[in-house]
Amino acid sequence: MNKRGQLQISFGVIFSVILIIAFVAVAIYAISFFLDMRNCSTLGLFKEDLQEGINRAWKGDEVSFIFQGSLPSNIDKVCFVNPDDRLKGQYDEEYEDYLRYKKQDENLFFFPISKACKELRTLELEHLNIEGITANLNPYCINANKQIEININKDFDEVLVSLEKTYVEGEDDSEDYSDSTDGGSNGDDSDDEQDSGDDSSDEACAEEGEAIGYGSLMQPTRECCEGLIARAPEGLIGGAYCIPKGYEIKCLNIGTRSEGYYAVKGNDEIRLKFENCGNIGKFCGSSTLASCSEEKDCKTGGCSGQVCEGKDEDTITICVMRDCYNAESYGLECGCDNNECKWH
Repeated sequence: MNKRGQLQISFGVIFSVILIIAFVAVAIYAISFFLDMRNCSTLGLFKEDLQEGINRAWKGDEVSFIFQGSLPSNIDKVCFVNPDDRLKGQYDEEYEDYLRYKKQDENLFFFPISKACKELRTLELEHLNIEGITANLNPYCINANKQIEININKDFDEVLVSLEKTYVEGEDDSEDYSDSTDGGSNGDDSDDEQDSGDDSSDEACAEEGEAIGYGSLMQPTRECCEGLIARAPEGLIGGAYCIPKGYEIKCLNIGTRSEGYYAVKGNDEIRLKFENCGNIGKFCGSSTLASCSEEKDCKTGGCSGQVCEGKDEDTITICVMRDCYNAESYGLECGCDNNECKWH
């Protein structure tokens, strides 16, 4: 009797252990499944938010802002690639990964690709100046650590949107910019020599030719770096440029030079960033080409009313008053033309 009871207990214990193992296995699978789902959702939202930011810049006139996004912890880099160009630069491992997994001609991928969702390993972004972005590095990769910051910008005379990495204190980008190592060390030396006790403000100062004071449309308002002063060209509202003392700002469009604002002193010229001064003698407003069926589907937008957009759009531009924005003086009006909202 005792032996039979012991045998029955042994079978019961074994069966219980099997059940426990089965429950643990199911729990591990379920946790892994939901973690994968969460990572997929995070990547999908990142792509949608980034595309929305690019669209915002593409519809705008002159726009520059910092995009911030969240990524799964197992993603090390976000890479932009020109599928029609060869490998350029040091990202050979990333490029080989892209070639292994790409489906068609996608221009965005996450690295390591094997850690990304199968459906989201390679993606395509619209309205992106991928040739310019990858001119020196193909692919062009930006380090990520759960969070990532990308500078999105579009100049007045550009059709497509550009982007670049932002520089965060402590981030090691020496492999990407080895040619500018000397310049970086000089910058550190100059910071050390400054008398200011606030190191963070020195690091955040605006350099020569950079714009300040645009709030959410540009980088946060900063002070000009040492030796520079803030000056605004005539007609520019809510912003200024950091230029050397003794220079003045002029709108130039001579010879083969790119039209725009320059800081000028004698024969010395400094091209100012982010801002052009309009197509001289021509209407310089823009259209979003939103879908429409009648005139009331379209309206004017932008800070200066220079954008013809759809009634549900809200295009953001910097605040610059220009004669070339006056559509009435050019005999133009915003309306529905061939099912597109545009100046005509």
